[in-house]
Amino acid sequence: MGRRAIHTPARDDIKLLELLNRHPTLKCRVEALADIVADSHGDLARADDAERRVIDEVRRLGGEVLRGWGEVRIARTGEEAVAAPETRRAGKKLRWQTTFGAIAAEEPLFRAGTRLQRPFAASAAVSHRGCSQPLQRAVTDFGADVSFAQAAEKLREHYGVELAPETIRGIVVGHAQAMLEQQQAALPQWPDVPGVAQLVAEVDGGMVPIVVTDTAQADRRAGKSLEWREAKLVPVHELGSTQLHDGGTLLGGVEGAGRELFTAPVGQAPGARRRCMGSATARRGSALKSTCVSGHKRNFSITQGTALAAAARSRMMSGKWAMAPCPPMRSPR
Repeated sequence: MGRRAIHTPARDDIKLLELLNRHPTLKCRVEALADIVADSHGDLARADDAERRVIDEVRRLGGEVLRGWGEVRIARTGEEAVAAPETRRAGKKLRWQTTFGAIAAEEPLFRAGTRLQRPFAASAAVSHRGCSQPLQRAVTDFGADVSFAQAAEKLREHYGVELAPETIRGIVVGHAQAMLEQQQAALPQWPDVPGVAQLVAEVDGGMVPIVVTDTAQADRRAGKSLEWREAKLVPVHELGSTQLHDGGTLLGGVEGAGRELFTAPVGQAPGARRRCMGSATARRGSALKSTCVSGHKRNFSITQGTALAAAARSRMMSGKWAMAPCPPMRSPR
């Protein structure tokens, strides 16, 4: 008779079992997920029920993983801090919010002389009662679409996380302020010297073909595709002058066109006091007016016209701006 084969666990299996045994709560969560796979209780006949159970268990599993990670990191950073001479130790609770719920840990505090050290909070970049970056991303997405009270309800429904509307307001406003500062830093500075009295400007454009190559192809001649993009052109000149300055872009949509409408007059006649009259197509005129007037606090009169648009298209085709009579302008307010 042949000998019966004896099953021996693989080394990776033994390592995983030892790791789970060191973290009993994490082991319970893994067992709960395995029970869902096997339908051990026989109560998951419907796919929706199984999915809801998985969402709940994964949420609990994520919380246990982060708590276990925090305990390991606290012990490791604590050992490094204790090694320093003349260090006294104390303790303080640390709690922060994540997309998996609240994470709490007992954080050791170290004092060297009069200086207080919190090695775990500093290395992990967390603060007491703070919110993680993934959670702030979700909060900002909700808070940008609906009221802060409704955002709190959506956060509770989709993530199971409880946050006060005031906390959500602070997160959303903080990110909005940071975005505004980045946009303002990217804009050119408005000159503070006197400029010309009036400028005439227009934003218009036309569709141009762009050949896009597939970078994954070894031969760049293969995998080419044709795309159409709108070339936005901004001709500007002083009222009564034939000297023309221009700008243009293929990127940025309405925002990019608004930036060009801002920078082109600066190149034409730098100055702090000027009144700019312009024309734009009806399709984007109101958006450009909002961008230029509100964003840069200048007095623009946006009217409709096509004469300068034809000149812009002519320049795009010939490489030079073709002058055309300006359309009638409405008196600036």
